[in-house]
Amino acid sequence: MHSLGRIYTVACAGLVVLNGAANLWLLLHPDAPRDPLAKALRTFLAVTAKSYGFERLQIAIAERYTGYRAFLETLGFVYERPAPGYGPKGEDYLMMVLANQGND
Repeated sequence: MHSLGRIYTVACAGLVVLNGAANLWLLLHPDAPRDPLAKALRTFLAVTAKSYGFERLQIAIAERYTGYRAFLETLGFVYERPAPGYGPKGEDYLMMVLANQGND
């Protein structure tokens, strides 16, 4: 049997689009290289926005994930509001939206 070596999950993302709004979900490995991922995600978001025509792109993240917040800010997301109790176990989350949507 041929060995493929080690396989690592670096990142996984997707969108749920409903009624003109898109909810981004994103899983990142803590050691994932941020610059190449940011470039790939910007392309993914631009292509899907054009294809699906959503008017709003948002993501909810757990307050404790400060590193994710900083990464999302590099993609152009801005803090919108708190989302207390939003998490699956009642955790407090933050809602972030993509800045300057539809203004390009």
